[in-house]
Amino acid sequence: MKKLFNSVGIRLIFLIFFLFFTQSDFAQIMKKTTDAVKYSNSGFSFTFTPLINDNDCYLIVSMVSRENTFTKNPIIKIRTFGDQILELEGENINDKRSTGGIIVSGVFLPVESYTSIAQFKIDEETFQLLKMGIKKFHVMAVPRSFTKEFKKDKFGFKIYDMLYKARERKEEF
Repeated sequence: MKKLFNSVGIRLIFLIFFLFFTQSDFAQIMKKTTDAVKYSNSGFSFTFTPLINDNDCYLIVSMVSRENTFTKNPIIKIRTFGDQILELEGENINDKRSTGGIIVSGVFLPVESYTSIAQFKIDEETFQLLKMGIKKFHVMAVPRSFTKEFKKDKFGFKIYDMLYKARERKEEF
């Protein structure tokens, strides 16, 4: 029992505690809310939100990362399960840096995150192709890009469905 409370034992307990609470960093999380689809994977978190303005469809993409932001003219490349390649060119709306920190053994460790928001116009052809599902997507970001490939559709049809419902709500009003 005495050995458990020495400095090595405390470090071991801290390490186990730290690994337990940070394991979600390595997992994929897909979450659909009524107005957005969220996707998280190893240091990146994306939120896809539909927007209907006049008769134009937009996809608002929010990216939260430890170090990355969208480029000035962001580009998202999408490969559908029908093997069509879509290239969405957007407009960077906002970049924000958040700084915080944690104290470990009396030492302050800074923690930073960047939130970057971009808007992508979705034309009718792209809108219909999203229904097939997203097999792979690539986000151009600075300093490094993010690419993810899926074996089955995780959020392509969900984004299509959200945009479709947003269009219906606008027409009903």
